Amino acid sequence: MKAAAWGECNMKKATILLFALVLLAGYVSAQEQPLSLQQALDMAGNNNPALIASRQRWLEKQRGIAITSGWPNPEFGVMLDDIPTDGGRPMMYEYSLSQEIMFPTKLIAMRNMAKSEAGMAGADFSVKQMEVYTAVKQAYYDLLYSQRALAVMKENLELMKQFSAIAQTNYANGTSPLQDTLRSQTETSRMETEILNMEAMELMARNRLNYLLGRDANTPLALHEEFSGVVPEFDLAELKRLSESNPAVQSMTWELEMARSNVSMAKSQFWPDFKLSFSFVQSTVMDPMLMKMVDTRLNRADYSLEMREAAKNSWKVGFMVMLPLWFGQYKAKVNSANSGVAAAQAALTDMRNMAGMELSMAVNQAQSSWRLIELYTKTVIPQAEQTWQTVISAYRTGRGDFMSAMDSLSTLRNARLDYYKSHVDYEKSLAGLEQIIGQPFFQNGGQQH
Repeated sequence: MKAAAWGECNMKKATILLFALVLLAGYVSAQEQPLSLQQALDMAGNNNPALIASRQRWLEKQRGIAITSGWPNPEFGVMLDDIPTDGGRPMMYEYSLSQEIMFPTKLIAMRNMAKSEAGMAGADFSVKQMEVYTAVKQAYYDLLYSQRALAVMKENLELMKQFSAIAQTNYANGTSPLQDTLRSQTETSRMETEILNMEAMELMARNRLNYLLGRDANTPLALHEEFSGVVPEFDLAELKRLSESNPAVQSMTWELEMARSNVSMAKSQFWPDFKLSFSFVQSTVMDPMLMKMVDTRLNRADYSLEMREAAKNSWKVGFMVMLPLWFGQYKAKVNSANSGVAAAQAALTDMRNMAGMELSMAVNQAQSSWRLIELYTKTVIPQAEQTWQTVISAYRTGRGDFMSAMDSLSTLRNARLDYYKSHVDYEKSLAGLEQIIGQPFFQNGGQQH
């Protein structure tokens, strides 16, 4: 009986352990799932702290518009007057309620300024979205390049080890000098050092991407997405139109509107404000009263006056006008606000001109990178691979030159690295182009414009 219970207990423990291992395996598998570019962009959109802060600032400005719609808080007061020194009851109580009333044009100007500020915050949020979008894409492709470059370096190291083995064989057969073997071994060690440096660069690229995704920098991260192969066909007129209304330009436009509202606000200072008040007064007054007194000796009535306290209530209504008599400071405010409008207009023009310049540079860089991709794909890499195969075959038979083989291997490695570098430059230039026009250039894998 005890043996059966013991076996049943062990079976339960084994089941629990197996279940835990399955969960752990699933968790590890989920952590090791390769991350696509779209998944990275979605994750950054939800988790990037800078983007969240910008969104909250926008909401703050939106909700602050209602603050400018109301008047100042009313004032309620109680005044006690003529309080006796012996601690008696005051002779008068006054209860007052007053309200300051701003001139309507001031309220309108303040509301317009708040709307412009909220609009600028919304445009700044769109700018931050595109900044994070661009940064994530560039960091993603930097990491992808590091991984591809690391793979190329390791492949090249294997080729170098094969070359070194051939050099040793040739030396043993007396067809090549010892110097070839020593050089090949030195080159192998140097390439191993380069791989260590490349691994450090890959770690830095992974940490930056994790940071942009709002995750811990040391979170494991694997990528599987290849570089896009879409031929760049740019409609420059359409791209220019989009660049002139991108979020950064919209932010400057809202800033110009806010500067104009500031002018209206400064001009409204020439109009007076008002103050309306109501008071209820409860006072105690002395009321004279005729008293009748009977003189029994003379059998007649004698009359005299006597003062008595009586309550008296009354209302008071007040109206005040705050006169803006100091015109000098108000004129200075208007002049200052006009200068702000001129500065905002100049900044908006500069922003549009800069967008046009950056657009031209981004398009040229993308086209240049694409031409390099085609050149490396169709010409440089096939020629480098063919040259390497020819030279290493000749060296294996003792008819080739050691330095020629070394140069051809280095050329093959550089060609492969430059091929991936051109891909990265192309993708990063497209990301920069998307930031300039303020929206993704590719949608669903196809070209939008």
